[in-house]
Amino acid sequence: MKIDMKIGMKIFNIRHLICASLALFVLCLPSCKSKKELEPSEMQERSVAQILQSIDNNSLKYNTISGSLRVSFKKDNEKNTSSAAQIKLIKDDKIQLSFQPFLGIEVFSMMFSTDSLVIVDRINKHYVAESLADIQSTAGTLFDYYSLQSLLTNKIFIPHKSSFEKSDFNAFTLEQSKYSAVLKSQRNKKQQYKFSCDHTDRIRSTNIGKENGSDYLSWDYKQFAATSDQQMFPMEMEMMVNTPKSLFSMTLSFSKLEVDKQVNIELKVPAKYKRITIDQAFEILNKLV
Repeated sequence: MKIDMKIGMKIFNIRHLICASLALFVLCLPSCKSKKELEPSEMQERSVAQILQSIDNNSLKYNTISGSLRVSFKKDNEKNTSSAAQIKLIKDDKIQLSFQPFLGIEVFSMMFSTDSLVIVDRINKHYVAESLADIQSTAGTLFDYYSLQSLLTNKIFIPHKSSFEKSDFNAFTLEQSKYSAVLKSQRNKKQQYKFSCDHTDRIRSTNIGKENGSDYLSWDYKQFAATSDQQMFPMEMEMMVNTPKSLFSMTLSFSKLEVDKQVNIELKVPAKYKRITIDQAFEILNKLV
């Protein structure tokens, strides 16, 4: 089946997808019950270790995740762009996002592994295949696969670590108010991680950025819903990347989520597609920001 590229491009801006796939690195279940936001309740005063242990206990337990969602993008005051998408995640292995803006046909896909990123643009017949180490060097960030995996699954984390352990508790300081607690971790002189939770001891917001606040990534979690095994998962996530030049936001709205379903992740690049470098991809991004 042939795609009318002109119609497709009117419906969907492929550059925003490239922006979304790279923006994360610039800084850095069967049936669900109805979604409901709880009224804020007062938090009990506890130690850092007690709160961290409770957050870890309440986090999603999984081996695989797959689901349907709508992804919306917006840069500064420009018009919002959105697309239907599919997500697949195999814990500590791979993450794939497939974008299908019209007729269920994939036009763009990106796959993260623990050490690499592959992006396939089926409209322009381009692809990117780079190691995360090279991307980190180009972007000047410590962001990594395990951090992205944790952000997508509403977990607290230590960068570059596949698991969160009791020995990591000492890396955090606590600021507690009447309705929330903020756990801070300073990874180096420039990068700070903040995790905000409420009385349910679930992460409601993660913020990664420079201490002076000039560049940051925020990731908010909303509309928690219970899966069939009574685990809670945020069915809406809002990501925002702020730089001195622009503000970019992305919203993930899940309509279906399955946990521990058999998942296969594979992304083949057609032989005729042209490979572009990560620097060329960043040139596209720089035109947007």
